[in-house]
Amino acid sequence: MSRFIETIQLRNGEPCLLHYHQKRMDNTIRAVWGKTNVHQIKNSISIPSYARKGVWKCRIVYDLESIHSTYIPYEYKIINSLQCVVNDDISYIYKAENRDDLTSLFQKKSLADEILIISRNMVTDTSFSNIMFFDGSKWITPTTYLLPGVQRTYLLETNQIIEKTITSSDIYSFEKARLLNCFYDLQFGNDIVIKNIFPCV
Repeated sequence: MSRFIETIQLRNGEPCLLHYHQKRMDNTIRAVWGKTNVHQIKNSISIPSYARKGVWKCRIVYDLESIHSTYIPYEYKIINSLQCVVNDDISYIYKAENRDDLTSLFQKKSLADEILIISRNMVTDTSFSNIMFFDGSKWITPTTYLLPGVQRTYLLETNQIIEKTITSSDIYSFEKARLLNCFYDLQFGNDIVIKNIFPCV
């Protein structure tokens, strides 16, 4: 049976964006198995005392019959450069435990810190996050994402960012970029200068 994951940020013992993680889990279970009301994350995690200070990663692995969690201290990675890589067949609409396709693409990062996946000439995601670009006045995230990230969804719903179609050639019209996931947002993480997003080779 296929297994799926949710990676939740714990900040001083509080799970962040829990509603959005629950909604994505529910949508995955409904789409894959046709079931509803299977798991409740808040009833399935028990945050240990050692994970109640600072920033921790709660990694939940689940299928239709089981759910379990592990807790890992989190350290932000500084991502200063991206290598664009092309894959017109990539699909990661559900957060599957099996990430073989993404791992294979990541091997093409060359000297960059991370990859930026281009599919059918459209900007999608990195190997582990959504992305957004700054045009001088607002942050814009591509409509052609691979995974519906919880941070992306939250920032769109709260009107902190907008979404637009972004082609690979559009990248160089922006001023800078940032990664987006449950840990990286408008406050945490770092800017990536556009000249450090290397074109596809």
